[in-house]
Amino acid sequence: MENLATYFSIWTLLKEQSRCSRPDVHVGWGKGKSFAQSVLSIATLEPVPERVFYFGDLDLAGLRIAAGASACAVASGLPELRAAAPCYRFLLDGPARWRRPDKTNCQRYPDSDEVCYWLPRSLRGSVRELLQARQRIPQERLSLQVLCPAPELLLQWL
Repeated sequence: MENLATYFSIWTLLKEQSRCSRPDVHVGWGKGKSFAQSVLSIATLEPVPERVFYFGDLDLAGLRIAAGASACAVASGLPELRAAAPCYRFLLDGPARWRRPDKTNCQRYPDSDEVCYWLPRSLRGSVRELLQARQRIPQERLSLQVLCPAPELLLQWL
């Protein structure tokens, strides 16, 4: 997670699951660009996870963070960060009012193709369009109020 509010929402939802249905997972968060370095702490977990998922803002900066952290993890012998695809799909399928101007994307030719490559193919086209329109969707749209009635958004990819 890139954001404390989303971390808290996901942690709360998981904590409320019964022990028999709750997945055995670690939930972490990093602060913006520093996440690329904090991802290395995965090596200290017992056992080291075989899969690592990431969910952050859908904007140029957030995807750069994800792609960079994934490359850092792989270079250190850790699992590649995978996109939490159902969560990103939820953001993309949300109402147009969720989309805001992306102040991190002021380049004439942003590196949208490069950062979109980190995402699953099923998301790349929609995210590329979002980035080319210089828009963003904050991850906080996937709030506890959304997750409580629809925990499958989270539980299906864990």
